[in-house]
Amino acid sequence: HVRADYREPVNLFLAVALPPAELKSATIREVMAPVLAYEDELRERERANVEQARERHYVEAERREELRSKAARGKKEQDRDAATRELEGLATNPAEPPELPRLTAGADVLPEVLAKLLNQHDGRLTIYDAEGGTLFGNLAGRYQGGTPNFEILLKGHAGDDVQVDRQSKPPIIVRRPCLTVILAIQPDVVSRLADTPQFKERGLAGRFMFSFPQPTAGRRGFDGPPVSDAARALYGFGIRAALDLQSERGEDGREMA
Repeated sequence: HVRADYREPVNLFLAVALPPAELKSATIREVMAPVLAYEDELRERERANVEQARERHYVEAERREELRSKAARGKKEQDRDAATRELEGLATNPAEPPELPRLTAGADVLPEVLAKLLNQHDGRLTIYDAEGGTLFGNLAGRYQGGTPNFEILLKGHAGDDVQVDRQSKPPIIVRRPCLTVILAIQPDVVSRLADTPQFKERGLAGRFMFSFPQPTAGRRGFDGPPVSDAARALYGFGIRAALDLQSERGEDGREMA
């Protein structure tokens, strides 16, 4: 919150480029450990509630179909009228059944799936992967005839509202999404970004903070000090404190940060 009328989201798109045998997987595991532990706790805490809500959803869906059949084909007029009245009392566009909470997704996520996940999980998500090149392949249109599709990442970085209208399903509307990306990739993945000029032209590449550390394979020593328990605990505490933060909301109820 820079000043009264100026706010900037603080989520980051990070990509570290290193060749094989540079401990990318081990490092990503350490970085994400407190996030994944928090995610597991959320899922376990909400499991019973989600299962109950799903059962209610499916029971109501079955009841709706039964009432539609009675209202359309009931033998007696009074039965048809009663079914119609009860059907009118049910939600005309019921929400999709709830999902267990998630904070993360892998780099193989497709753009349309990412929009759905953001919609299901309060607009907050982290994409992470120790071999994250698949994300750029998907965004370049690997499964869409080579047509790039990365609007959802642009909006998830800037906090712009997401609206996706679908023909046979309820629309997806995400207010002020906040997407974080943490990738470890091979250096050749960075060079191949030029094969999709839209990445640069539309600003996707510019949203990433790329890092190119000096490779240490073959020269790495084994006598360096390990990460201390105190440092690991302090890092975990900071991550959990950030995850516990509640979004500030304006007078209209929309999230402001």
